[in-house]
Amino acid sequence: MKNRIQSTITLFVHSIFLLGVFLIGSQSMVYSQTAKEQGILDTFGHKEVVVYKTVDGMELNMTVFYPDPDKIQERNPWMLHVHGGGWAGGSKYNILKKPFLGTLRSLLDNGVICFTIEYRLARGSSTAYDAVVDAKDAARFLLKNAEKYKLDMERYGIWGGSAGGHLSLVTALGNDVDFQGDPLLKGVSPKFKCVASYFPFTSCVNPDIRPGSIFEDGKLFVRLLGAPLHEKPELARLLSPTELLKESSPPILLLHGDQDTTLPIINSIYMKDVAAEKNADVQLLTVKNAGHVFKGQDISPSMEEINDHAATFILSHLKETNVPLQPQNRNDQKEGSMSKNAYWNNDTPLVPFRLPPAPIGYQPTYIDLDQDGDPDILRTITIHNTPVQWIDDDDDLKVGDIEGDTDSDCVMVDVNKDGKYGDYGDLAVDWIDTDGDGKADMQVLVENSEREVSKMSGPGQHYMWVLDTDNDNVFNYIDWNTFKLRAWLHEGSSNFMEDYNGQSTFLKIHASTYFMDDVRLNWENPFLFFDQDDDGLSDMAVRVLDRYKGGSDKPTGEGLHLTGNAGLVAVTYDMDNDNAPGNEFDFDMSFRFTGKGFNYMDQVHEFKNSRVVEADSFFIDSRWRKITELLYPDHNNVLDLTYDRGEWDEIYFVYDEDDDCERWERVEFYDPLDPFKTGLNNGGLDNNQQADAIGDRGEWDLDYSGNANLYISKFDGRLHLYGAEWGCWRIDQLAYSYQGWGGLYNEYTPRWERLQKEFHPFGTFKYEDTDNNGFLDKIEMDIDGDKRFERTILLKDLGIDDQCEIINTSKMGYGDYRKLHTTMSNDIWKKAEKAIRVAEAYGLNTSWYALMKNPKSENQKYQYGYWLQFYIYMDLMHKTMSENKNLDVEKINKAYFGGNWDMLMD
Repeated sequence: MKNRIQSTITLFVHSIFLLGVFLIGSQSMVYSQTAKEQGILDTFGHKEVVVYKTVDGMELNMTVFYPDPDKIQERNPWMLHVHGGGWAGGSKYNILKKPFLGTLRSLLDNGVICFTIEYRLARGSSTAYDAVVDAKDAARFLLKNAEKYKLDMERYGIWGGSAGGHLSLVTALGNDVDFQGDPLLKGVSPKFKCVASYFPFTSCVNPDIRPGSIFEDGKLFVRLLGAPLHEKPELARLLSPTELLKESSPPILLLHGDQDTTLPIINSIYMKDVAAEKNADVQLLTVKNAGHVFKGQDISPSMEEINDHAATFILSHLKETNVPLQPQNRNDQKEGSMSKNAYWNNDTPLVPFRLPPAPIGYQPTYIDLDQDGDPDILRTITIHNTPVQWIDDDDDLKVGDIEGDTDSDCVMVDVNKDGKYGDYGDLAVDWIDTDGDGKADMQVLVENSEREVSKMSGPGQHYMWVLDTDNDNVFNYIDWNTFKLRAWLHEGSSNFMEDYNGQSTFLKIHASTYFMDDVRLNWENPFLFFDQDDDGLSDMAVRVLDRYKGGSDKPTGEGLHLTGNAGLVAVTYDMDNDNAPGNEFDFDMSFRFTGKGFNYMDQVHEFKNSRVVEADSFFIDSRWRKITELLYPDHNNVLDLTYDRGEWDEIYFVYDEDDDCERWERVEFYDPLDPFKTGLNNGGLDNNQQADAIGDRGEWDLDYSGNANLYISKFDGRLHLYGAEWGCWRIDQLAYSYQGWGGLYNEYTPRWERLQKEFHPFGTFKYEDTDNNGFLDKIEMDIDGDKRFERTILLKDLGIDDQCEIINTSKMGYGDYRKLHTTMSNDIWKKAEKAIRVAEAYGLNTSWYALMKNPKSENQKYQYGYWLQFYIYMDLMHKTMSENKNLDVEKINKAYFGGNWDMLMD
């Protein structure tokens, strides 16, 4: 491959002009510049043209724009520009158009080398795929020749608009192995630090973004793919940025006009929604009144502001933090100035517990809103040059402070760097000291949606209160490198960093407050954790869901109309109290009440909320800053309200029989569906994506006839739900399909992905109440996992009375459940000891089961006691049938399922 470097730009421009425009239908990469473009080119004093590859005898080149010589370092950050033009036209000199020109100048002023490339246009046999290959090869060429061009091997990004915006995204997000190009560049793998994509096309596979666009009739896909869409589904996926996006993708800035009819803004909104689901770092700057290429009158932000915004985003990811940012065409220097020595934990692999302070030497700006002589506002920056504003609600801020405090101040993060705090796309965290002791008692987190969102409720939006009811000063866990709430992160198996341990409370909705009618209410309202033995760990938890207007658990299109009526309550218990450091959240049993529920508007919790009133104007919705009361059932009242006031239609029950649940919420419920189908949303017991695939026992009282009461059955000695029509247990004896904390919402793996292995075969026991008296009396057993029940037992056929003592749960506290579990486990173990004696009396060698004969905990008594009885029962049945012994099969069945081993000792 040869490099063609012209000594003067004049010679280059004249050569291009003489050759004329590119030929329609050909792949000649020859362009002419307009007089205007020529004039702009002449303003750049340091540039050259370089050939980066030759394909099919055709040279592809790039124009290099260099910063002034005094800004050139040994290793310089760089940006690769990919032009637009409908994939079949355009020029690399599109970079000189208004949406990009100011950004180009800012980048050069800040020491960033910029390259704008030719690529094969989508004509003849070439497609958009070839364009991506060329763009990747351009980056590969530059990395291979980094020393020659003084390029940094890590600090580089890519940008482009329209078709170039799409190609930039695919170039950055697509796997290198899927876009192999020039063999001379093989082995070089670009990893871009950031992407700026202007008014892009974002998905070939989502038909919802096509109406009203140039893709509406589908014909343009022939240009992109080389064939109709339905003929190239895999290529369509490869060329769809939303399909390629993942959590580890580089930060992306989307810029889009809200009046774009060429590639409507739904493209960027959809990508932003996908990013929220995958926890990818994608920002969207919406340009009001702007069409494609930001054409329009009175666009907002202005073209200059758009250029500055893009430059700031790019520089925040490419520039070292000890290099000052030089504003382009501005007289108003940003507040403070960048200095040397950034905070030590910026973007390291260590846990970002705190908001990174500004670099050492950065001078904050102080604002006295109430004119009392001391500052009320502190403005500074944090990681990635992100603007931050502190509101001094407790009036103790002083000039010279570099940040506010976390006892009674509010921090506002301008996440999208649009110069507005508390606005669309931004984050605010407010600490409230209600009793004046110098420690926060409450924390509010508000994460606002982007200006244009397709959903009022969903990922990327939060309104969440955490109440420090156990005085441990632990609140939300926020990843301060990304400004994202990470409520599922944990150390060890399940020690969550969010405040779930102990006697804790939070109220939460996945929505922005400006969609809500009443910000005193919430959706999860509340989520309560109980620490009954005061060991700092959670022994039980209660989740209360408010029903939206109309009784639905989903918002309407008109807004989020919360009602103050609890329509779902889930209660979970650690029955054997074996949670401990390293084994947190080992819940064993859960109830779920659903129905009309109960009204809780009289559950008023007032608090003192001091604030700087003059700061209300910073918030797009300041109502949550003004409230002095929240409405929710608390630790003292929630169970009484559930049982005494609640009107319920049904109740679900689940027991974690394989003891592998370490989820902070509860043992998740099985659904009354197919006993054998597995997989989330697949129509089986574990249809709920959060449920254990295998190992739990679910029972369902679908008319609430049993009033949430329990009983201990004769046939297995275990707790069952009184009134349940049926139940099912998927057996995972050794927890091969280990659930742990579940894996969903991991935010480092795709959303809705379980970490546990869903294996086959597995045994299944099914229970039914055939006589409708509230007690299960039919047991069907699929022991070999072939999805057929080979054994069926009807208690009445054995002369066993299925009725048992009913346990009234309405007034039971955690201590009562603890006693119940202890009694149940001891009784199961005593029966197991009797079963051992019976087995030995009939000549069975029980030493095979020595492991289970030595329980070391209450839970092992429960587990081993059950399984010893079952194995001995099955061995006795086998012995009888194989040896023709004088053992009565019916008598064995009656002894086992009646829980009366003594009858075999006669």
